[in-house]
Amino acid sequence: LRPPASRCSCAAPSVLTNLANFSIQYNLAVIAPALRLLSKSGSVSPWADGAVKSSVFAGAVAGQCTMGYVADGPMGVRAAFLLTNAIALVGTVACMIAPLVGNEGWVLLLLGCGRTVLGFGVGGKYPCGSAMRAETASGDGGDEGSVPATETIAGNGETDAPAPEDGVGG
Repeated sequence: LRPPASRCSCAAPSVLTNLANFSIQYNLAVIAPALRLLSKSGSVSPWADGAVKSSVFAGAVAGQCTMGYVADGPMGVRAAFLLTNAIALVGTVACMIAPLVGNEGWVLLLLGCGRTVLGFGVGGKYPCGSAMRAETASGDGGDEGSVPATETIAGNGETDAPAPEDGVGG
C-alpha cells in the first residue's frame, strides 16, 4: 500500500463516503415501485421480475471485486471512487430512459442491463469508500464513531426508498 497523497482536515471525505453509502442502499432498494407499475400495465413474468431485481446484486459483486483492485492499482482510490460514481450514473440513466423504449420486453431488458451497470458502480463504492475513509482517519482514536455513523446512514438508504402501496418488496 502506498501512503495517502494528502490528509484533508475537512469533513468532505467523510461526507462523500456517507453519501455514497446512502446511495448504495437506496439504489439497491428502489426497483420495486418501477416493477409494480410495469406489472399494472402488462404481465411481468416472475422470472423477469426476479431477473431485473437481482441483476443489481450480480453487478454489485462484480464491482466490489473489481474496483478494490483498481483502487489499489495505478488509478488510486480517489480516481477509482469517481469512476464508480460515473459508472453508477450511466446505469441510473439507462434505468431512467428504459420506459421510453416502448415495448415491455425492451423496457425490462434495458432495466436489467442498467441495473447491472448501476450495481457494478455502487458495489465498487464499498472498497473505494472504505479505503478513502481509512486514508482520512487521523489514527489518534478521535474517529471512533465515524464508521458506525457511516453504516447508520447507509441503512437509511434502504428505508428511504419508496415502497409500493400493496407492500410488495424487492
